[in-house]
Amino acid sequence: MPSLSLNVGLNNGRKLPFGGGAAPSGIPVAGTTEIVVTSSNAFIPSGTWSLNGDRMEDVSGDSALIFNGIATWEFYDESILIATATGSADYYPFSGYTIILGGGSITVAAA
Repeated sequence: MPSLSLNVGLNNGRKLPFGGGAAPSGIPVAGTTEIVVTSSNAFIPSGTWSLNGDRMEDVSGDSALIFNGIATWEFYDESILIATATGSADYYPFSGYTIILGGGSITVAAA
């Protein structure tokens, strides 16, 4: 006797085509030449920062945001580490920066 299968809303045991994890939280590094930094930190100035080689720098060139090569973004003032955030080398993190020196907070947005 033939069987009746309604199969409504079922996927017959196949994996559903859902993405693998959360969407990245940040600004794509590729193609980005400017970011806007908003900071209440004593050492990191707010403003539009520009790409200089492999790092983003404030207008004076004294402060920089770089990727350290080991899943961490780092804000520096001259050669002093000010803040860090864990993330991918492919995205500038919007937020989540751990302040090491100077207090306050730091966020990054697209220019």
